[in-house]
Amino acid sequence: MTVGLVSYARISARGIVQGGPSVGASLWREASWPELGAPSGEGIPALKGRYFSATPSPRFGRMDELCKLALAAAELCLAKVSITRPEDLALVGGSMLGCLEVDGLYHDTLLKGGPQGASPALFVYTLPSMFLGEIAIRFGLRGRTSLISTGATSAVAALANAVRLVERGRAPGALAVGVEAVGAFAGELDLHVRGTSGASAWLLSAEDGGLARMGDVRYGVAAGRTLAAGPEGYGLTYVAALEQALRERHVGRVVCGEGMQAVSLALE
Repeated sequence: MTVGLVSYARISARGIVQGGPSVGASLWREASWPELGAPSGEGIPALKGRYFSATPSPRFGRMDELCKLALAAAELCLAKVSITRPEDLALVGGSMLGCLEVDGLYHDTLLKGGPQGASPALFVYTLPSMFLGEIAIRFGLRGRTSLISTGATSAVAALANAVRLVERGRAPGALAVGVEAVGAFAGELDLHVRGTSGASAWLLSAEDGGLARMGDVRYGVAAGRTLAAGPEGYGLTYVAALEQALRERHVGRVVCGEGMQAVSLALE
């Protein structure tokens, strides 16, 4: 059995990408930040809900960067898509850094002011899965929810897990979201991976497949088209290359990562 990719969205320093029948006959749409109404400049601007939705969440302005990015990607992915059974839609998140930046900021408030000076506004976001909660609240999703962190393959692993849930009949559909919020605290980590903030979302269905069909998820060494690491880095390392394979309508297995850390799936 294969699973249908209904729609897709990605947010990066360059702007946004949307994929799916709701975009139009071309199936794909790109827009720069100035085209969305944001000021021009390097990197992702200060995010505003109106860049992604005509009726943005009233909670958007007080969210941390991780939640804003994830919710924005979900808004774009689910735009003009009817979710008939939100109570059954699975939600899978993937992130390498998680809430690292907020953890660091919150810890700083503790160091400066002790328990009395700790910020309650930051505390609520010191949970790596908080972005999944914000998405669930926004769209009324009540299906099974999980968060995956597998290093550079985190976003693709979240997608793979979502594919398996639908493929095995554990959910009629799933929304997978990979996200990274990169700031000063990430730069202090002694890692071989670097990258930038961003997010991607994939909506899957057991029935529809407007963009592609995918399945046969495998972990570890596998033969197929090896996808190149992209500039987004961290848990989004292979997202841009996977998007390119989808836009090319590649048929066959795509492999993200190396050796036993690899994640692969077949595209149709």
